[in-house]
Parts: sequence; structure tokens; C-alpha cells
Amino acid sequence: MKVAHFVHKWLNPSETFIYSQVKNAKRYSPIILAAQSTKHFPEAKIYSLSTAERIGLKVFGLSKTFQSAIEHEGIKIIHSHFGMAGRAIVAIKKKAAIPMITSFYGYDCYGFPEKSPNGYNELFKQGELFLALGNHMKDRLISLGCPPDKIKIHHLGVKNEKYIQRKKKSRIFFLSVARFVEKKGLEYVIKAFLEVRKNIHCELRIVGNGPLEKRLKTIAAGYPDIKFIDNFSSLEPRTIVRNEMLSADVFVLPSIRASNGDMEGTPVTLMEASSLSLPCISTLHSDIPEIIDDGKTGFLVPEKDIEKLADRMKELALDAKKRIAFGRAANRKIKREFNEKVQAGKLEKLYDSVLRVRH
Repeated sequence: MKVAHFVHKWLNPSETFIYSQVKNAKRYSPIILAAQSTKHFPEAKIYSLSTAERIGLKVFGLSKTFQSAIEHEGIKIIHSHFGMAGRAIVAIKKKAAIPMITSFYGYDCYGFPEKSPNGYNELFKQGELFLALGNHMKDRLISLGCPPDKIKIHHLGVKNEKYIQRKKKSRIFFLSVARFVEKKGLEYVIKAFLEVRKNIHCELRIVGNGPLEKRLKTIAAGYPDIKFIDNFSSLEPRTIVRNEMLSADVFVLPSIRASNGDMEGTPVTLMEASSLSLPCISTLHSDIPEIIDDGKTGFLVPEKDIEKLADRMKELALDAKKRIAFGRAANRKIKREFNEKVQAGKLEKLYDSVLRVRH
């Protein structure tokens, strides 16, 4: 059985969660349909579009390349990644007369509808199933007009890791990994760290890049214990992230609702850090509470609350036993609820259910 994974671009560096779903497929052979492809992918055949066809897809919602790929490969189901992708390919899905699942991840559920409130009407009508990352996202999709009986909650997954015992060091290393955009709340971790460093020997390392780089570096200017690492300038950006997580003591991601309405889904970096036995501090934001159990695997604080964030950072910096206990619990939770191989199997069962109803 073959499933077509449709994305606008194969593959953005920050979308490894899509790669994980494709590479862990067992019973459904993956075919990639990408409006634009920038990377070779040995695990699956890729069909991508010329510039003219990309324009045709955007304007008319049609593509001879995709239509012929669906027919030639004998594709039985389409899995669109991001709501905007599902919206773009709905006419092709109708013409092929096959079912489609659409996964929502964050901006597509929160930011895009602010600009186009009725943008998903046809998609919600034609699509067979919509996957939300948690209850918050499910409620949002319902508010946008998606029929509740068409929504299932499906967690993303990350690699299953063994518990890692961290060595004692002379100073505490805090780590943030994120794109430098508003919803990641990185300015708040910097401001909180400036309070923490007054009494604790520590360092903050921020990995990533993005449009807010200049602003963030301006806030951090003059403090050599705040370091920025652009992992995307490396040939192995994921290796840099992993190594930084293995060296860190506490992971911090204080996500917020952005001024344009954009919000997180369930940040993969929080799952990866938790899997690597890192206690995490984040915010009561979107479906982040699906990943972090406050007071058990990490801490959750209100959005933009610098004082509370700093207090929690200090608490973990000063309590090695709590860091170990949270790290162990976080590692167990990921194995239990966010294991990429287990989640891939659950995804294929969702494909099964859609095809059973269809036939």
C-alpha cells in the first residue's frame, strides 16, 4: 500500500518531524509529493514541480505531475503536512478520488487563519481526517469549522533514548534551541537569565537563527556568558543540537502567542531534550503541557513572566537531585508517549481506519 506525503517544500531544516513520520513507515510505502524539493531522499521516491507547475498549483490547485504520480504509483491515500498544504492539494485529491489526512502543526492552525478566517472551509468539507497535536489544537480546529468527528489527536515522536546521567560541572549550562521568531519567546529566557546569573555561576547557550537575531543579540550584548550558535551554518545542524543537549543541564523554551496570532503546536525540541533526560522549563502555552508534566518532568510558567521563569531556572540550577529526578521522568514519558516508532505505527492505523471507512 502506498501513501503520498504532500509538502510545499521537501524538506525545511525545522521540519524533521515530517521526515520522522516518513522514515519510520512499515506497512505503507511513502511517496513524496513536493511543490519544491531541495534534498535527495533515498527512503522514498520524490515527485517535485517546475516553477511553472508550482504557479499552476498555487493558482488553479492542479498539477499534471502529481496527478500522474498518484495514478502511476497506485497511491491509495494522501497525507498532507500542514493545513496550507492540504488546502493547496484538495482539488487534486478530489480528482484522484482518494482519501486525505491533513496534519496541523502550529502556524497553520493559529497564524494562517488570522489572515484567512475561511481559508479551510473546502478542506474541512473534503478531507477525511485531521490530526491535531493535542486538545488545545483540537479545540482550535473546531472553532475554525472543522467537524469534531473528523479530528484525532496524534502525537509526534522522537528517537527513543537511554537515560543519560549528567556529570557535575563547576557551572550550570542552560540551553535554548529554536528559530529566532517571536513565538519562541527567546528574549524572555535572555532577560530571565540576566537575573539568574547575578547569584549563580551559569551560562546560556542559544542555538538557531532567524529574523530576530539582531534584536536578541542586542539584548544579550555585553554578557559573555550568553552564547549564540548558528547550527544551520554547519553541514550537520542536527548533530550540533544533539551535542549541545548532551552538554546542557536545563533546557528552556518560553514560548508565547505572537502578535500575529501564531502559536506552537508541540515543539519537537522539547521532546528531544526530554528524551535526552534534560529537565525542561517552558510555558503554559498551546499543547506544551502535553509534553511537560509541571513539577514532574519539568516546569511550566505563564507566558512572558520573566520573574517566574528566572525563579524556576534558579530552582533547577541549585537542586541537582531535582534535575536528575525530572530528567529520569522526562525520559520515561517520551518513551511512553512520544516514541517515533510507536507513533509511526499509530499513524498507519489511522490510515487503515480512513481506508476502511472509504471502502
